[in-house]
Amino acid sequence: MDIESIYRKAGRELRTMLLGIDLSSFNAEKAEVIRRKTRAIVTALNVLVVQWARTAIPKEVRKASSRARTVLEILGKKPRRPDITAPGYEVEEQVIKVFFNANLSIKETVDKYLSVVLVASHKLRATQVQEFSYQEASEDLDEIALEALTTEQSRGWLSKQMSDYLRTNLIAKDEFINIKGRMYRLSKYSQLVARTELRNAQSRATLDLCKQYDNDLVQVSSHGTDCNICSEYEGQIYSISGRHTRYPILSDSPPYHPNCMHSILPTSEEAIEIREVRK
Repeated sequence: MDIESIYRKAGRELRTMLLGIDLSSFNAEKAEVIRRKTRAIVTALNVLVVQWARTAIPKEVRKASSRARTVLEILGKKPRRPDITAPGYEVEEQVIKVFFNANLSIKETVDKYLSVVLVASHKLRATQVQEFSYQEASEDLDEIALEALTTEQSRGWLSKQMSDYLRTNLIAKDEFINIKGRMYRLSKYSQLVARTELRNAQSRATLDLCKQYDNDLVQVSSHGTDCNICSEYEGQIYSISGRHTRYPILSDSPPYHPNCMHSILPTSEEAIEIREVRK
């Protein structure tokens, strides 16, 4: 299941529905139809998110666990306790919550858009262009209404200007998800969350295996990053317990930011010594 494709399709459905609004005949009843359809889209997204998380997260945990176990065995480590590797349930719940919050913001964005469209539609039908009051016009439509008033344009011109304004500013970019005031495309945000949380699942699985094998040291991957956030971590070795005399405690593990590409793998003092000798 490709979560990005699912959200891209939902974004197209929302955009098509909203772009089809005719300002000259739009009313509260038609707005409610769109709200119901939006709720149906969001409900479907919620269901698919749960299905994706329940499949993708455990799969990523298994892959990361297998990789970490291979490294640990190469290091000569043996498990000293039963297999306690979690199936990623906590990560699943976390990613589901993130997506549910994003999906809720989709409904809120559409509601705000419909409110503005209803204002524009009412103004368009209820008054002649020459009767537009600059003070009474909706804040989002002030400049258009003023231009119509001062240039004595036709109602058809005003309808087009309002429609173009609403489309350009509110739905042209498919940005229906609002996270802390920043707007995201559905496909872009779903990709960001999926990549980030799958990386989080990898880290959790690796740390679980290290505990199972009583391995205290891990190393952050290195790939020549130019990211200011990641640069201090790249290639560094950390102690999970914080009891090592040479290496600092692992206070934070990848991902260090959304879309972070870094990961961690087990290492040991012996492996580090061999590597340093070879240098």
